[in-house]
Amino acid sequence: MIEGLVERGCGVYRSPVGSIYVEYSFEFIERISFLPICREIHEIPSRVFHLLEKFLRDYFYRGVWTIFDELNWDVLGQREISILKRLQDTVPFGSTITYGELYPPSPRYAGQVLKRNPFPIVVPCHRVVSKNGIGGFTPSVEIKQWLLRHEGVLF
Repeated sequence: MIEGLVERGCGVYRSPVGSIYVEYSFEFIERISFLPICREIHEIPSRVFHLLEKFLRDYFYRGVWTIFDELNWDVLGQREISILKRLQDTVPFGSTITYGELYPPSPRYAGQVLKRNPFPIVVPCHRVVSKNGIGGFTPSVEIKQWLLRHEGVLF
C-alpha cells in the first residue's frame, strides 16, 4: 500500500461475462467497470507481455529502468509521439524535467499529451514536473510521488 492514501481497495472479479474491475472503500462500492477482453494474455504465452513483466519487475524490485521498444505508437499522432519519445529517450531513472523543458512551445499541451500517455511507467510521464511543484498525474499524484521517491527524487 502507498503511504498516505485513504484506505481503499480494488479488485477484479472474474465473471462468466468477463472481468469486472471494482474500486471500493470500507463502506461503499466506488466504481464498477468491465475490463477489456484480453484472452490472449491469459491463454497464449506472449513474448512481448513477458518482456513487459520483466521490465516492470526490474523497475519495481531492482530499481532498473531501460528503454522498452515494443510499444504500438500507431494510436498517437506525430506530435504526441515526438513528445513521448523525447521523454522516454532523454529523461533517465532518477531525473525529472519540467513540462516547459519537455515541450517549450506549449507546456500545457505537453501536460495533455502526458495525461493520455498510453504507456505509463514505460514512457515515464511521472518524471515530468511543474516548474512550481510536482504537477499532475493520472491516476493520482500520490502514485507519482511514490514513483519519484522510488527513483530517489523527493517531492
